[in-house]
Amino acid sequence: MTPIPKGVVGYYNDQTGPRKELLLEMRLRILEVAPGSEEVIKYSMPTFVLNGTEIAGLKVNKNHVVITHTAVRLFRSFQIWSRST
Repeated sequence: MTPIPKGVVGYYNDQTGPRKELLLEMRLRILEVAPGSEEVIKYSMPTFVLNGTEIAGLKVNKNHVVITHTAVRLFRSFQIWSRST
């Protein structure tokens, strides 16, 4: 498993049971598809930043785990939205 950064490990350690397992699995998936992303706490949740762009965040609520994304910003950073004229 990829080591969890010191500033983020507390968030994961505060979770328990199936939600923690799911949270850690989602974390690994994000790191697989975005190698080199930095993991930090923003908006009170682990947030993944790639090349200065926030690409995803993970949040545990009482009954579910949420993955947030900033897909439009990510796509723009890779110029997917750009059109040749």
